[in-house]
Amino acid sequence: MKNQKSRKPSPSCSPKAPLEEYFSPYRERIVGQDWHFQGVEGRQKLVYADWTASGRLYQPIENTLSQKVGPLVANTHTESNVSGSSMTMAYHEARQIIKDHVNAKKEDILISAGSGMTALINKLQRILGLRVPEKYENFG
Repeated sequence: MKNQKSRKPSPSCSPKAPLEEYFSPYRERIVGQDWHFQGVEGRQKLVYADWTASGRLYQPIENTLSQKVGPLVANTHTESNVSGSSMTMAYHEARQIIKDHVNAKKEDILISAGSGMTALINKLQRILGLRVPEKYENFG
């Protein structure tokens, strides 16, 4: 028998790769992570692959939203009451957090669409003149 040195397994050989291990506690808190459904080939695990457009519910965030934000939900166009003022302040703070996160300058503009990434891309295309709103496509 050859004398082999004891080697530490490479990340790809370990039971859990370092990144998988690091993200495991987060993955476990994704709502529906272990969801199964009955398909034509029997019981199957749901695989979600549209993270760019919407992502999935994350339980700690959902808890915060329902317990701390939910009771104060209101329209942001009013500041005549606690709930409206709270939402307006949270909206402006969220916009600033996003701008800080992407290193936006004061003169940079944050465009929001309110309907997710697809709506935002469509809005940007219209602003740049690269897309005609659907209701006007037949004119011209």
